[in-house]
Amino acid sequence: MKVAVFNGSPRKGNNASLLIKHAFTELNRGGIETMRDLGVNMAWLMKKIGV
Repeated sequence: MKVAVFNGSPRKGNNASLLIKHAFTELNRGGIETMRDLGVNMAWLMKKIGV
């Protein structure tokens, strides 16, 4: 399984990004692949997750 999360907030280090970081840490511990670096274009993202 792969998980991608989109944080639409313009502020870095906000509550949403902290919660996402915590959730991804737990998902990685469970063996679920996550994508943290989403500062790329949508075409690259779609190719990366195999859509």
